[in-house]
Amino acid sequence: MSAYAKKRIMSRNLFDKNAIEYPAYIRANGTINTTSGANGYAISDYIPVSEGAYTAHGLQSRGNLPHIAVYDDNKELVRTVQIISNEDLPLTIASNEKYVRLSVRMADNEYQTAMFNAGGALPYEPYGEGVWADCAVKKRI
Repeated sequence: MSAYAKKRIMSRNLFDKNAIEYPAYIRANGTINTTSGANGYAISDYIPVSEGAYTAHGLQSRGNLPHIAVYDDNKELVRTVQIISNEDLPLTIASNEKYVRLSVRMADNEYQTAMFNAGGALPYEPYGEGVWADCAVKKRI
């Protein structure tokens, strides 16, 4: 016999909105702009990743700005990925890629609802907080 229950699990959101650098955004060449032209943007801290699929959600762009940066073990730039507004952005991480940094918009409070998680797109979850999820619970008879 099985029943369904809610169980508190750790958030799958890897983006910590409290660990950002402001004002700043990541350029296409991977350099970080921290001048007054970066007002309205912030970048995340280094987010550890492992080989596999990830999704960024809730990010917005203006023109060709900003980008996501992907780094190796030594936090040396491997590549950048342009953010396309309001689309789930799939990101495949290779074995030599170990960190990601996101550019997020501050102006529209984007950083409050930005999401970066392993796998496909998920509904928003706050970073680091436990969330309730449906889990199958088996009972012994």
